[in-house]
Amino acid sequence: MDETNETQEPSLDAATVIAIARHYCRARAKHPYFADRIVNFGNNDPKPHAVMKLKEAREILHDEIKDGCVQATTVANVEAMEIIEAYARGDKEAAVAECYDTIAVMLRIIDVLEGRQALGLTAEEDAAMSSEDPALAASEEGGAE
Repeated sequence: MDETNETQEPSLDAATVIAIARHYCRARAKHPYFADRIVNFGNNDPKPHAVMKLKEAREILHDEIKDGCVQATTVANVEAMEIIEAYARGDKEAAVAECYDTIAVMLRIIDVLEGRQALGLTAEEDAAMSSEDPALAASEEGGAE
């Protein structure tokens, strides 16, 4: 994609990618033994259990949306349940895609924690409010002289 294209998706900055790689490598070194299973369904058919857990997580999210107060952890839980549901169906490709979606949610939480996005606003609304801040506008005007 052409780098001048305004419809290009935002990308992670290099510092974030490096931090992720550093933590990933450190975790692999610190905990070389990872796990025995992705999830334990016992001897039961995993699909109904996974579907039920995903449905429960989505209901909680739906209630939060209805109440007007969505928690980032709820969004992350829904994404994690989508991993398990896809894995239970035997669809490893979809499970990997859901892992990436879950990572994206975690990165958005990092954006909030590091001040790149305010809670309760879309990224676009947050950027618009930041650019409309009179103190910010005054400092930008003062710097242009």
